[in-house]
Amino acid sequence: MTSSKTRNKHVDPVKLYNITARTYDSLYKKEQYIKYNYVFEELRLIPGKNVLDIGCGTGLLIEYLLSKKLDLFHRYLCVDPSIEMLKNAIDKHSDPRIIYVLSYAEDLALTNQSINSIFMFTVWNNIPETNKESILDKIKNLLTKNGYAIITTIPRNKTYNRQSSPPDLNNEFKYVGSKIDDFYIYKKRS
Repeated sequence: MTSSKTRNKHVDPVKLYNITARTYDSLYKKEQYIKYNYVFEELRLIPGKNVLDIGCGTGLLIEYLLSKKLDLFHRYLCVDPSIEMLKNAIDKHSDPRIIYVLSYAEDLALTNQSINSIFMFTVWNNIPETNKESILDKIKNLLTKNGYAIITTIPRNKTYNRQSSPPDLNNEFKYVGSKIDDFYIYKKRS
């Protein structure tokens, strides 16, 4: 994976996620579900037929969608660079509509205009600044007409103040609110 060369050399998030994969759900499920509720109950978004979950981790979003009967998708791409997180997702979900991909977001090779809904929950702050703008461009290109992307970021504070938000790099991404994380949306019109 070429993008691993541009990753932060001080803290490798993939190594950390590989270590915490076994306990991830018990530590973060409740927090992630609050974020999912915000998107699907408060913003009232509905997943499209082809879903891309970048940084899917242990498959908590899939689990949530199934539990809420929002599994209207025909194909669900579950993408994560952590093999241990993906193993947990695979162990939990054997639905034939789900395709598991071991990859960084930067390295995805998908057909343009092939995805209806893209989700990046709690991933943005793990992406090197040098890769963020190209990821936003990739997301825009992957979406079908009327498709949307949701990106969440850790709210800016002393630690994260220097990191860019999606609108800092592309003003087509709009802030839509905060629920633990800050939420940004991009809707493709044409």
